[in-house]
Amino acid sequence: MNSDRITLQGTALPEPDDVLDAVQAPVRGADLSSLERARLLVAGKFSEDERAHDFMDRGTEAAELLGKLGMDAETRAVALVLLLVDEGALDPATIEKEIGIEVARLTQGAVRLASLKDLRKTATETLQANRLRQMLLTIAEDPRVVLVSLAHQVCALRAVTNAVEQTRRAVGQETLEVFAPLANRLGVWQLKQELEDLAFQYLEPDTYQCISEGLDQRHTDRERYIAQVVARLREELNRAGISAEISGRPKHVYSVWNKMREKGLDLSKVFDVLGFRILVNDVSHCYAALSVVHGLWEPIMDAFDDYIAKPKPNGYQSLHSAVIGPEGVTIEVQIRSFAMHLHAELGVAAHWQYKEGLQRRIAWSRGFL
Repeated sequence: MNSDRITLQGTALPEPDDVLDAVQAPVRGADLSSLERARLLVAGKFSEDERAHDFMDRGTEAAELLGKLGMDAETRAVALVLLLVDEGALDPATIEKEIGIEVARLTQGAVRLASLKDLRKTATETLQANRLRQMLLTIAEDPRVVLVSLAHQVCALRAVTNAVEQTRRAVGQETLEVFAPLANRLGVWQLKQELEDLAFQYLEPDTYQCISEGLDQRHTDRERYIAQVVARLREELNRAGISAEISGRPKHVYSVWNKMREKGLDLSKVFDVLGFRILVNDVSHCYAALSVVHGLWEPIMDAFDDYIAKPKPNGYQSLHSAVIGPEGVTIEVQIRSFAMHLHAELGVAAHWQYKEGLQRRIAWSRGFL
């Protein structure tokens, strides 16, 4: 479980400042009044109902995740009260009265999205299509409701680590079928990776452990290799007059498994498990940096994608290339501007952080539909 999260011990009513601090991650320009009202309301429910201890704990954890995505106070307030609403301990009318109409509206949208989990079980294709259409409209109207659901699903995955196998598999299955694709569609990489890896660990524990151990066994060589490649890239980019931030990391377990499955390879044959990222100031430097990379190592042209000229549907922009790097190892390289990187990590959350981004929100919603 994330070491940064706040856990609430015992059954005593938490001090108001303690609860507020737990969900008050810095957000520029955010009005925290709705978050504070949500805290007071949940604290009141906590004192009345012992079950609300767990709701408070999970709500706080989900609100923290959303805080790290830079989401506003209203969105985090929804995360704080959602489980109480799901369990019937709190109703939308009370939320509107005690917290505000915006939080009540978002909460109702998040509750409606819960039916997404049951789409695959619906008896007829017509009902599936109608319900999916309603969900798409809800998402396009305000995708913050999906971000709340995704954050709670991450918390649900973490919470069942020690549960019985049947429970872990059920949560893992709905994650890979519904929530991970949603995170991918909205471009929220920070949540997508954890959703995929935890779900995969529950559904295929032996395979997950095998890949994870295989990657760990390469740790020393991997760190040496990453340092070597980063140093060479930095040297050549500096020589070309390109200011850049460079990093290297292994792919997460689920993405390595996908590569093995797609190409029919075992782990020993999957060499391109390392990804390198180059962040530069603007678009012109992206293409200049690509030229440097292709000048250093032989490019694999079939593996090149220009998502700057042709962004993905969720707005993602980056240059992707694969090259035969040092020691004949295939490596993947992503090149993007700092602004593109912010969008790549936060996805649609980057558009909903500030109230003045109305035109961008409208454009995104139309594109999503």
